[in-house]
Amino acid sequence: MIELTTTTPEWHLRAEGDEHFVEGRIVPFGERTLVREDGEVYWEEFLPGSLTAMEQAAKRAGNARWIAFNLDHDESLDKRIGHGRSLEQRDDGGWATFRLLNSHPHAAMVREMLTESHTGLSVFFTDRVPPRVVDGVRQRVSVTVHHVAATPIPAYEGATIASVRANEELVLGTPALDEWRAWLDARA
Repeated sequence: MIELTTTTPEWHLRAEGDEHFVEGRIVPFGERTLVREDGEVYWEEFLPGSLTAMEQAAKRAGNARWIAFNLDHDESLDKRIGHGRSLEQRDDGGWATFRLLNSHPHAAMVREMLTESHTGLSVFFTDRVPPRVVDGVRQRVSVTVHHVAATPIPAYEGATIASVRANEELVLGTPALDEWRAWLDARA
């Protein structure tokens, strides 16, 4: 498994009632970075569409709760600060929204860190399809993201928090079920 990160503060924190959400670009498309892993050094980039399977799974489920949101790739329970809510691909990369855990013993401190020190995002992933190597660059074709980490020093400059928000209307629903029912109704 590989971990990647980014720098510029482009993520957001928002709250809905007592809930807080972070949105950011977890994977920039077409941006190359130098990766150091297990004594190996190589150039890497994510291709547009590399998150298609993940995006489709999130749409079917109506959320992306299986993607953990951690501090600094530490997978211990006290460093788990949230979980995925949505995942989508845009022209500039893969974007995700995470719900922060209000039950975290240091929730206020975590929110402060996300706006001041840990403004980069980093993905921990495995390849679903082997990467292509073009001109010495490993191009990620299709990946599975296991967790995303907030980090102060990311590998990809374009992987950053775009917003941290609070007090917005919460929209709940069952998109996959609603879509299925509409399909059944159309066939009746």
